[in-house]
Amino acid sequence: MVNFAIAYGRKMHKQAIHLDALATNLPPQKLYLKCGFNYIATLPLFYADTGWTDFLLYELVLE
Repeated sequence: MVNFAIAYGRKMHKQAIHLDALATNLPPQKLYLKCGFNYIATLPLFYADTGWTDFLLYELVLE
């Protein structure tokens, strides 16, 4: 799914893809890094199902 998002973003001429992962959820963090994303920051974000929780933000600049 991540590879599809990257290919689709390039096809649609997007500049970057941003993803976030719960700070306690290691599998997507490892996946994002493996797919070439860069860690940007850790921020507290609010979602209805988690409340205020720390999320790690990742970015992949598309060329």
